[in-house]
Amino acid sequence: MIVGIDLGTTNSALAIWRDARVVMVPNSLGAHLTPSAVSVDDDGRLLVGMAARERQVTHPTRTDTAVSDTGVLHVDGTLGRAGTLETVPVDLHADWNAAPLGAVSTIVLGRDIGMRGEMNLGASIHGTVGDHQADAHLELSGLRRADFVPAHTLNVDIHCSATATGVFHSLTGIDCAWPPANGPAQSGLAAKGSIADLWNPKSATGELTLTDVPASTILDAVRVASRRIPSDITLDGNLSGSVTRADGTSEGTLTIAGEQLAWGKTVLSRGDVSAGIAEDRLKLAPVAIDLGAREPATVAVSFDLHGYELDIQGYALPSRLKVWSAALGLPVTPVTDNALPQLATSVPVNIRVGRTWSGEPVALPAPTGKAKRRKR
Repeated sequence: MIVGIDLGTTNSALAIWRDARVVMVPNSLGAHLTPSAVSVDDDGRLLVGMAARERQVTHPTRTDTAVSDTGVLHVDGTLGRAGTLETVPVDLHADWNAAPLGAVSTIVLGRDIGMRGEMNLGASIHGTVGDHQADAHLELSGLRRADFVPAHTLNVDIHCSATATGVFHSLTGIDCAWPPANGPAQSGLAAKGSIADLWNPKSATGELTLTDVPASTILDAVRVASRRIPSDITLDGNLSGSVTRADGTSEGTLTIAGEQLAWGKTVLSRGDVSAGIAEDRLKLAPVAIDLGAREPATVAVSFDLHGYELDIQGYALPSRLKVWSAALGLPVTPVTDNALPQLATSVPVNIRVGRTWSGEPVALPAPTGKAKRRKR
């Protein structure tokens, strides 16, 4: 018997050679095409084919399809006649729907960046090649990393418009908005600005404004990027502020009003938190955080495009510090005295670590000065 199998990017099929002809073999549902999809149900059982494809909407984080499935692309429009390229009339509309993010990154960047979810992108251009209005609508649903399944995925819905001039050389009047699904009616993110030279991102100028963006949305975004954040950590409050960009650098301030960070039923910090942005680096004002000692410890964090630095000073119970170190992936072991009751005695904490976004955390030289041991 000769068997032929077509493992397609969207569907798969099987056929055999029988009685001098090809005979398609139906699957258990009687269909000749089986969706190229796989899913894991709540009991850990593996589902394939149509059963898995149907779970892509209801259980997107536990379902995956072939990365090479590119979705559906539809383009229509007209190009007129003119004496020069810049004055050619153009009216184009394009939709790229149900596109897996793995396939999108492979097509756009030439490699799979390890993100999963589904993209729907719509865009239109009206005017001339040299001067036209562009509008776009981007939806990302079930956004997550490919190597683990977070408790909550991230959904993004962004609308943008701009005027392109100089045969796609520059953008002016950029206006983008993202209203988070779980935020107040007037909350969201708005960006306005221009890019003088699309080939030189540093030429961008403008302002980014955040209005009452739920802090829980920020935490969900962090969980998409890292599996280390414990599932029972919650962050409440609303993020507001603005960031301006000019002369190749960014400046601004951000505030989380009514911030409350909790681990299970234990409230670790409460109050308003502020951060400043200068020379493309965001610095969070020192925050008091309860690590189980009689007095709270102090945490300071700074971020930039290359990575982050974390500074923890004060006192903590070894048991709680150990959990935090594991959650943050800190390459340090707190100094403890084995002769002391570990659950009843706090120890001094003097930790400073740095990490690039693509690398592992490394210990940095800690500030000078030693704290004296104290009891709770």
